[in-house]
Amino acid sequence: MIEPTRDPNKFKVDFANVPRPSPSGLLEKARGIFTPVPATSILDPFAIRSALVAMMDRCRPLDVNGAPWLWNHYTFFLAEVDLAGLAPMEAEIRAQVLPVLHEELIRRGVTHRKTVAVRWVPDENREVPPGAAVIWGQRLDDVASATPIKGEVTVRGDRIVNESPAERPETERDYARLSSKLGSVGLPEGRRCVLGRDTGAATSDQLGLPGTTDNKKISRRQLAILLRGNEAEIGREANANPVRVGERDLAEGETVTVALPVELALTKDQWRGTLSR
Repeated sequence: MIEPTRDPNKFKVDFANVPRPSPSGLLEKARGIFTPVPATSILDPFAIRSALVAMMDRCRPLDVNGAPWLWNHYTFFLAEVDLAGLAPMEAEIRAQVLPVLHEELIRRGVTHRKTVAVRWVPDENREVPPGAAVIWGQRLDDVASATPIKGEVTVRGDRIVNESPAERPETERDYARLSSKLGSVGLPEGRRCVLGRDTGAATSDQLGLPGTTDNKKISRRQLAILLRGNEAEIGREANANPVRVGERDLAEGETVTVALPVELALTKDQWRGTLSR
């Protein structure tokens, strides 16, 4: 889906290779078995998010704490036909992509205070074919200083990431963290999230646990967490491997409500972490 270029801050994207969720209906699945499905380039919020996350995964610089030193300004260079298709969806893209982007920053332990921006601009050199893009990542102190381009679509949001609760604005206090020695995941307030083995195909409602990519003893969908204030509703998914909340082992499908912080252990201590504000 994403390929490096000679510039370590630029990547090529082929939207036809974005991994997409499998069809949910039996009829659609049967059709997929008997009828070859050609690769199709679809440029939508899901494809945009997938490209951004893949790019973050390729970011190698680290800050002084060992967390990814990510870009805060992302520019997609697109064919004019693709950019024209995005323009009518600008409001929807802003509503869907920006919150998930902030969740990714929190999950990765990013500590910068900078404004985050994503821009889609025309490829003036006409080198990018339809269904593809080149993404350029930058670290800018002031994203508003970037020169505007005619026809661009821009999503920008101001948010302080990973400050102490006393310093964070009210909107940022809606997040808690599930932290382990392998990394951490940011979880939103009031929305049930399923967590498990990191397969590289996480969504805003299903997240991979850091450090579990190659650990087949961790279920892909092992536990679910729903945050409500200083409490969390934690459940073990059906057909999932063991989950321990504090000192309590959960049966399959069982859910408990506990106060934060709380220790969690999966599959007989194959993965351990702390859920806290």
